[in-house]
Amino acid sequence: TIQREAAALKIPLTVIHPATLVGHADTGELPENQEMARSIRQMLAGRIPAAPGGCGYRLPLVSADYLTRFMAGVIDFPETEGQEYLLADAETPDLKTVLTQCAHAAKARPPKLVAPVPLLKAVVQWPWLAKQAGISREQIHFLRKEALDTSATERLAGRMGVHKPQLAPVLAKTTT
Repeated sequence: TIQREAAALKIPLTVIHPATLVGHADTGELPENQEMARSIRQMLAGRIPAAPGGCGYRLPLVSADYLTRFMAGVIDFPETEGQEYLLADAETPDLKTVLTQCAHAAKARPPKLVAPVPLLKAVVQWPWLAKQAGISREQIHFLRKEALDTSATERLAGRMGVHKPQLAPVLAKTTT
């Protein structure tokens, strides 16, 4: 792994695990190739009749500015060497709620249904069906049920003066 190679070569390394990226808190800007941008476009086009998830599953999110400010600042803290940080909004609601917030911001229709994760896992076993449904194994992998421990990240971000923005306004700006 990269961590073993870095240790063997005596290269300082801090690992950052980002959640799914949403736009910048001030502008909503998000590169077109990002998964959330694609999902919002599909929803606004009416191609997401059912939100993936259900039964407590959610897609952890992080704003672009929070991620980049954290990454830029981590180098100034030597004690982060060898550490791992999860950058996510631990309060991210389920994906149906997220898509509904985005739809409201665009005055569009949100998905009415929820596609349970076990059903989606069955669908991706059939490549043709998965392609028709517009879903992949990788997408399903990012749906999480467990609570996220971002406490170490939040402590360090506080020391950096980097503050995590409220998710709902970021989603609205990203959508519009």
